Amino acid sequence: MKLRSPDGLHNVTGYVERNTVLGIALANMIGVPLPHKLPDGTPMPALKLPGSKASVTVRLAFPAKAQSDHCVNITAILADRWLLFPGEGK
Repeated sequence: MKLRSPDGLHNVTGYVERNTVLGIALANMIGVPLPHKLPDGTPMPALKLPGSKASVTVRLAFPAKAQSDHCVNITAILADRWLLFPGEGK
């Protein structure tokens, strides 16, 4: 996924495994339906139109042997918005 800073001046490419709850949730946020077998009742964002953009706050980590500073792993969705309230994201 292409990740941009709020000001639009910086971007990185974020990676996540498709067949995980996180991967499926992020795919739904940008309109990419993935076949999945998640347990019933698993909270999941609604599927948006293909190519949608989403304003979210995510936790990122550099891979152990990163060869570039433009590729990161997406490890969590912290909020479905840019703003974090006190106590969120810990």
